[in-house]
Amino acid sequence: MGRNVEHGEVVVQTKQGDKTIDVQRGTVTAIDDTSVTVKSADGFTQTWVFGKPLRVIEHRTTIQANAVKVGTEIGVAGAKDGSTVTANLIVIPLPK
Repeated sequence: MGRNVEHGEVVVQTKQGDKTIDVQRGTVTAIDDTSVTVKSADGFTQTWVFGKPLRVIEHRTTIQANAVKVGTEIGVAGAKDGSTVTANLIVIPLPK
């Protein structure tokens, strides 16, 4: 995810058919055992349900999702199905 990306959606073609993929960069405003809510710089807010698998990366190291705290800047990506957005990847970028 590029540093200037705030949020977006793309449709990709897979062997199982078309899939919608969402991406977002922003600040964690809430997190629990099953989901994370992220607010982008432009005010867009999205709640992401944790997927299985979920990969969380900080400084090129895999960490547990419970290490992510409110106030952390993250990038998140995953599949969208209807109104549900599932996080499959969370990246904590290096500080600016």
